[in-house]
Amino acid sequence: MGQRRKRPGPPLPSEEDLRRMYEIELRTVIEIGKITKCGRRRIRAALDLYGIEARHTGPRSPEHHGSWNGGRVVDKSGYILVKCDDHPDANHQGYVREHRLVMEDVLGRRLLPTEVVDHIDGNKSNNDPSNLRVFESNAEHLRVTLKGKCPKWTPEGAKRIEEGVQRALNARRKKTQSALPPIFQTQKEVGDEALSEATGHLKAEQEPDRQSPSQTGDTLA
Repeated sequence: MGQRRKRPGPPLPSEEDLRRMYEIELRTVIEIGKITKCGRRRIRAALDLYGIEARHTGPRSPEHHGSWNGGRVVDKSGYILVKCDDHPDANHQGYVREHRLVMEDVLGRRLLPTEVVDHIDGNKSNNDPSNLRVFESNAEHLRVTLKGKCPKWTPEGAKRIEEGVQRALNARRKKTQSALPPIFQTQKEVGDEALSEATGHLKAEQEPDRQSPSQTGDTLA
């Protein structure tokens, strides 16, 4: 039997198409290989064939990525994040929550870390200035937004809250007792000491009655 011949693969993209995807659209070799179905190795060979200078293979900045959408993403909590590297409150990736930026623009100042921006209609993606209000603290925010509402706690969550409250009460009780002078003992300790003292006096009073007649010096008639 003769040697099995390889089937020819898809044709390489033209130099014009390859330059457009690689230099203008800034797609990676892997992305172009998937689009053209030529594979990564054949695309690299095509770059050499057309004399196109290859980019470095290290990580690229977000704005140079093929999926760059202008620096706006949605985090796992549903808030819109905006790319703002020079902002003091930017996270490690350089993003800031958009609703805080909008409120800072309205107030004309930077928000304090303790201030909370609330969405009035509850829609976290509605960052229109008319839908935003600022609270001085999270406690004030919760006091207003949870007023008249029953928290939807899970049984596990309610149990953790109960345990936390009990731990706080025990710690406060222990701290209060340790701060009291020695004279202020607990009621049980005072009762035990009083009972012991009274018992001692009673035993001392009854001791002569328990002595034998010979010990008292009396004789029988």
